[in-house]
Amino acid sequence: MIHHYARLVARENSNDAQQWLKRARDYAESGGHEDVRHRILVSEVSVSQRFEDNPLSRASEDRAKLREVEGYARMMGLSSLLVDVLHLQGTMLLTVGDTIGSGRLLTRAMAIARRNDMTLRLSSIMTNYAGVLIARKRISSAKRLLNSSHMMAKRTGHSLEVVRIHNL
Repeated sequence: MIHHYARLVARENSNDAQQWLKRARDYAESGGHEDVRHRILVSEVSVSQRFEDNPLSRASEDRAKLREVEGYARMMGLSSLLVDVLHLQGTMLLTVGDTIGSGRLLTRAMAIARRNDMTLRLSSIMTNYAGVLIARKRISSAKRLLNSSHMMAKRTGHSLEVVRIHNL
């Protein structure tokens, strides 16, 4: 519960969000809830990269967290956690202009999401992959992908994604 609250307050105050996430991680660690702890690590990286100033200064530390979570997700067979990690890693690479690495990771995330019927995640990843296509100057492909993502988001009631697509 604290973990979700932290993600909600991140837009307004990323420092508060990180404090809430640290608190949630401490609770998860003390209770031996490794799956929850790893999801919280993904949230910490997400808040760090999306809402804090100068995310590149923390990129190395954030990548280390994501490598830990990726290993855990693979070992435990947690597809949704793996998709979240690949998606976030791909987004981080796109931010620094690595469209090859970003495209590779986002494509893997899309394949896993599609295979496991993770429609909300898939829609969001497709939107970010369209950003890769735009950076590669493949505008018509990006438009088709955004259209597909938009239709998927509308069909599933993923209104935040619909708004995000319209703002591109």
